[in-house]
Amino acid sequence: MTPENGSEQQVTRDLLMQAIERIEALGVPAAGSVQADWLEACHTMVADLVSQNAEIAKEFRELVKRSASITYSTTNDGDLAALGSDVSYDWAIVEEAGKVHGFELALPMFLGHRWLLIGDPKQLPPYRIEDYDKAIAEVASTVQALEQLQLPNKNVDRDFIHGWRDRTEQQQQDFQQYCTRWLRLFERLHKLTAHHEPEGGLLTGQHRMHPTIGELVSEVYYDGQLEHFTQDAATLAPKPQILHNLVTPVELRGRAVVWLDLPANDPRTLEIATPKYRSEAEAYALDRFLRTLHFGNSEPLELAVLSPYAQQVAVRIQLEVSGGPVVHSGRSADMIMGCRPSRRSRSRTRIWSRCWLSCGNGLIGWKPRTLN
Repeated sequence: MTPENGSEQQVTRDLLMQAIERIEALGVPAAGSVQADWLEACHTMVADLVSQNAEIAKEFRELVKRSASITYSTTNDGDLAALGSDVSYDWAIVEEAGKVHGFELALPMFLGHRWLLIGDPKQLPPYRIEDYDKAIAEVASTVQALEQLQLPNKNVDRDFIHGWRDRTEQQQQDFQQYCTRWLRLFERLHKLTAHHEPEGGLLTGQHRMHPTIGELVSEVYYDGQLEHFTQDAATLAPKPQILHNLVTPVELRGRAVVWLDLPANDPRTLEIATPKYRSEAEAYALDRFLRTLHFGNSEPLELAVLSPYAQQVAVRIQLEVSGGPVVHSGRSADMIMGCRPSRRSRSRTRIWSRCWLSCGNGLIGWKPRTLN
């Protein structure tokens, strides 16, 4: 397996290869010399790098990790945890800090003398935060279930279980409240330090979204504070480079946001055993809609069909493969189209599928936390 570019395994291999080249450049070392021993050791470690159990290579990799002045890692990486006992950093910089919960931020913050947390507390909350809230609320029953697991089990922290049993009922409640309070660590730190924030601390200018979309985001999430640099300062008209230039259907001309309202679910779902997060009727409706689109650009645009549900993306891809290209230009240039789960995309023209939820009374409902 080829090591990932920039990984400590790849950096270690590069260092060893450089050492081999420099030793060999000095000529063939004499048998038993220090150079000969080093050359043999380097060749051995290069061959053993793929094995985590090769002791010499493992020790050298640990040395490389500890000598690095800059380390890139995920917040919960096992190697980062291994460094925690004897390594610290002048700075711990965490990107998208608003999207991780307190447990994930604890390790990088523990390793850094200073913190730079980059994120937005008004965007999507940490992943599966509701599950963590529920887990904290049910610690007592969780501990009881863990105690019933067969031994040995290295994934069970027996010290925590014994410590939990030694706490009084009040101490257990205090611990749960403490965890709940700091689970949303970035959001809490942001609130605690808000009065220290300079007046220009909030980045209010947006340079990517159509002003209509930008205004929607501004009003819903940022109390109307965003400034839109995608419109002409004098006329407030959208700048030409962000317009989609779709000419049909005519209802789309000049529109930045269009709703295609469909039933929340297929009444035949139980009969045909359709998976919960799949709607073939919606996929076909979207396919018909896409086939009506024509645009006036000389160059092809990019169109992203996004859905929160991977099952729905699979249906769309299958339909696209069987049905052929669905969008054409008035100038005979195909529009480049991709189907993917809903994540950040650089495409200018986007169609969101299955973003809105039924309120149960036939109306369209919107949960802000489901759409960023």
